[in-house]
Amino acid sequence: SLLLMFRPTSARLAEYVTRTTCSARSRIVLSHAAKRNALSVATLSQLRDHLLAAAAEPTAVVTIEAEGPVWSSGHDLRDLVDVEAGGPRSREELAAVFQLCTEVHLTLRRLPQVTMAVVHAPAQAAGVQLLSTCDFVLASSEATFATPGALRGRFCHTPGVAVLDRVGWRGMDLLLGETWGAEQALAAGLVSRVVAPDALHGVAQQLAEIWSAGGGEVMKGKALALATLGGEEGLRERYSVAEAAMVECFGSPAGAAGVLAQLSRKRAR
Repeated sequence: SLLLMFRPTSARLAEYVTRTTCSARSRIVLSHAAKRNALSVATLSQLRDHLLAAAAEPTAVVTIEAEGPVWSSGHDLRDLVDVEAGGPRSREELAAVFQLCTEVHLTLRRLPQVTMAVVHAPAQAAGVQLLSTCDFVLASSEATFATPGALRGRFCHTPGVAVLDRVGWRGMDLLLGETWGAEQALAAGLVSRVVAPDALHGVAQQLAEIWSAGGGEVMKGKALALATLGGEEGLRERYSVAEAAMVECFGSPAGAAGVLAQLSRKRAR
């Protein structure tokens, strides 16, 4: 499995994502703050499992939240290069990583409940992909959004699928390396509502209670809205094209060298 491929037993057993349920919502929380809530293979696998479990729960709302100073920094770069060998991972390993990521995002998109990202802090790259896939994005005025791959010679192809699906061509500004503040993200449609930092979780609870009061009718409305957008096939096809581009990028010696240099700079700080 991917976990056996990339992580020692201690990491496989660690809890990087938690889930709690109350009457109004299921709360899924990225809880690996020490690693900036990077979407490692272990984290993605746990997130997928929690999403599947939440889909079966009798709640009308699922929120995706995070702990720590960064909402999510995107993929764990250590999953995308062979650090010990100092070169790229195999194409098969890279393909498996991006296929898992796509599986997580498609699972999130097809959840029957209303999904809400509650974003209190910076989100980057695949972290932006994750929140873009939610039905509603509630953001603190202090949150920022970036897909900086283009500035490092690595375009964010798979995050781009979710960003462009959500906001259209306006998202190219973000994908070309600009960092958006919360108000700019709101104006572009990436974010649904911006609130003061100290109001974020209270507003999230209020919205969950409002939507939960609608119960099954709200969920029927979401299902119909998704149906009017067409099936999942087109989105899956776009992700397949983007996955191949990501594998090509990270699977090249130059791409791996760039990631290894970035990791080296992080260790030197």
